Amino acid sequence: MLNTTGELYTEEFKNKKVDVFAPGQDIISSYLNEKMTLDTGVSFATAYTSGYAAILIQEYNQNGQAFDRSSSLHHLKEYSLSVNVIIIP
Repeated sequence: MLNTTGELYTEEFKNKKVDVFAPGQDIISSYLNEKMTLDTGVSFATAYTSGYAAILIQEYNQNGQAFDRSSSLHHLKEYSLSVNVIIIP
């Protein structure tokens, strides 16, 4: 999980097997009574990554390309700086 500056949120993530790190600190989320809040956690980073993966799958399908793990990791590596995602080789 990444913090707001694009670095690892805590050192504990260095010791884990992770393919993709995504933002997980201060994620804007809906709250009670039509309010918004900033939330932090791995579940928010997971949602961020899942949403990005869904966009990738849609793009591949619209272009008639096969979508697999290799092509998705290649795409994430290519655009990682623009979306604030870190790929671990």
